[in-house]
Amino acid sequence: MPGGRRSSRSGPQQKAVHVLVVEDDQELAATMARTLRQDGMAVDLAGNGDIALAMSCATRHDVVIVAHDLQPFTGDDLCKQLHERGCRSAFLLLLSAPTSAGPNGRATEHHLNKPFDVADLVARTRMLGTQ
Repeated sequence: MPGGRRSSRSGPQQKAVHVLVVEDDQELAATMARTLRQDGMAVDLAGNGDIALAMSCATRHDVVIVAHDLQPFTGDDLCKQLHERGCRSAFLLLLSAPTSAGPNGRATEHHLNKPFDVADLVARTRMLGTQ
């Protein structure tokens, strides 16, 4: 009906959460990207910290998911560099191996231990991306 309001069963449309996944394990990165995309998120992939720095300065990401053990520097170092460079505001979710040190001194308070449940990854990413 012209001029009428459209109804939607799902309610108001949500803005798509834009995510940067920084993971050097290509298989894990592809799995995370596929899972997040199935949930309606836009996902970019970076295989190391240098690529992530360049991508995050060029594109606005709502959430950056960072593997702890990256090259040429750690995920913590990447998070600190992103903050220092002021490359677009982003929430940072650090994925750390269970053997990694505790959260003291971490560049971000949001972390998820590997191996992780993909449903938890999606829920936490969505929560961070919509804050």
